[in-house]
Amino acid sequence: MRTFRYEGVTREGLSVQGVLDGASAAEVVDVGKAKGETYYTVCECSNSEGRRRESKPLSADDLSLFTAQLASLTQSGVPLAPALSELSQDLGRGRLCRVIESLADDVAGGESLEEALRATGEAVPPLYVSLVRVGERTGNLPAVLQQLSQFGQRYLWLRYRLQVAMAYPLVLALVLLVFMGLFVPHIMGQFGEIYDSFGKELPALSLFVWKVGEWVLPLGLPLLASFAVLLVTLRLLRLRGHFRHPIDRLALALPYLGPVVYSVAAARFFRALSLLLTHGAPIVESLHLASLASGNAVFEHHIIQATGRIAQGEGVSDALRDTGLLRRSHAWMLQQGERNGTFTESIASLAETCDGEAQRLEKHGLALLGPAAVTVCGVLVGAAVIASFLPVFQLTGIIR
Repeated sequence: MRTFRYEGVTREGLSVQGVLDGASAAEVVDVGKAKGETYYTVCECSNSEGRRRESKPLSADDLSLFTAQLASLTQSGVPLAPALSELSQDLGRGRLCRVIESLADDVAGGESLEEALRATGEAVPPLYVSLVRVGERTGNLPAVLQQLSQFGQRYLWLRYRLQVAMAYPLVLALVLLVFMGLFVPHIMGQFGEIYDSFGKELPALSLFVWKVGEWVLPLGLPLLASFAVLLVTLRLLRLRGHFRHPIDRLALALPYLGPVVYSVAAARFFRALSLLLTHGAPIVESLHLASLASGNAVFEHHIIQATGRIAQGEGVSDALRDTGLLRRSHAWMLQQGERNGTFTESIASLAETCDGEAQRLEKHGLALLGPAAVTVCGVLVGAAVIASFLPVFQLTGIIR
């Protein structure tokens, strides 16, 4: 017998976790169903210490690549085990290659794709495993994987655009820092010596820029380094589960980036919920998994609270509305969909709406960061250039 650690939800919508012995992850899932519990994460513990087996999640890029390849394999109808083995050899080395090799071995040994994915631990997210289970049991795995691939690629591209929009101003700020800290003091220092030899002082603007340039590197570099260390620290703490809720709440409250963070999290939540409900997953399990797919701890906390009320018989739209996560128009759409029997269609429509809003904010909001940064840098560099030429223009008058 092997030991597995599980996380899931009860029939009443409450979170549950623990340890069970079983021959496989699928058996543990079946035991949970017999108790009225749905396990969306089942990971094998180490035999020596009974601890959860470490399995770092695949990166978004690796997971997107694997999903696209797996969707193509299932659509072509080729045997899955040898196809996965060939795919792992094409990838060479790396974590993704090892995960695919493990999947190929398990599938070749007679396990289903769902069981093989569960055996990888946390390498793939619970949403992925749940959708594969639904696809296998409904005989619609290729279509499920195709939609899952589109889901991953959509947000991978959006994340890339957001990173580029944020990185561009930072690069310009670094270039400006070097220019003001190295070039300006060097030039002004030489002019200062010339003016001192004539008993004169540099123009006021030149003196001001000189003094600023002398303090740019001593102050700017430590501040920039501290800011970078702070961002990396917060990211590491969040990835390890520490302070996720306050960090994500702070991100949602930021005046400029907050709406973007909310739109992306809401779009991911509704898109994942739409995928799950469309393919017949239970509503309580779907809400739990979709909250995890949102990537935001605030969404996870409030949605899990809402599932408890839904499991007690309360309407889905009412419970989600009371979380405070939905805008009034979104809550009204869900309420109308629930009354008219088109709830799944309303969820899909909200996913499209939030997708469009996230892209609009990225295009019209974050895209302004680049021109704004260029403008600020241009003004500062222009002031430094003018301050550098002023001593040249006035030098002839001093020599006379």
